[in-house]
Order: sequence, then C-alpha cells, then structure tokens
Amino acid sequence: MPIGSNAAITNTFFASVASLAWSATVAWTQWLRHRFDRPSAPGSLGDLTESPRLRQLEAAIDAISVDFERMAEAQRFTVRLLDERLPIRSRTRGAFLGLTPAV
Repeated sequence: MPIGSNAAITNTFFASVASLAWSATVAWTQWLRHRFDRPSAPGSLGDLTESPRLRQLEAAIDAISVDFERMAEAQRFTVRLLDERLPIRSRTRGAFLGLTPAV
C-alpha cells in the first residue's frame, strides 16, 4: 500500500471523529440551554391538582392504607395470641428446631 493512502485514511478518520465530537458538543449545549424552556400548557398545573382522577387516586391510596393497617393489627394480635398460648419452653430461641438455647 502506498504511504499516501494511509495518510488519507488517517485524515478521514480524525475528521469524522472531530465532526462527531463537534456535533455532540453542539447538541449537548443546546440541550443544556433549553432543558428548562418547556412552554407551559394553559392551566396545566391547576387542572392537574383539581382533576377528578387525582382525587380518585388519593381515595384509593387512603383505602389501601386503611386495609394495610388492619392487616398489620391482625398480625400483631395473632402474634400476641400465639405467644400467650405457646408453652414457655418453646418461646426460647431455636426451640422449634430442637436446638438448645445459649446460656
């Protein structure tokens, strides 16, 4: 291969890398400059806070939290009930596995 063809390939490669770097830099600076320039739709935030869909979602979350609290209370009650009914020997750590507790 002649020496001139290697130089042409090298120059073409570096020119394409430089062009890509320049394009990426321009795109990045445009994004940085305009990332907060979004035009606000008329009444977008006011309509969002007063929408029936948002109120329905809040009601559903409240209902789920009440049910979750009921389940937690039932679990606490069950644990307390089982703790009262189990023999004292089985309350020690590892007794259900046949392990002796550490002294």
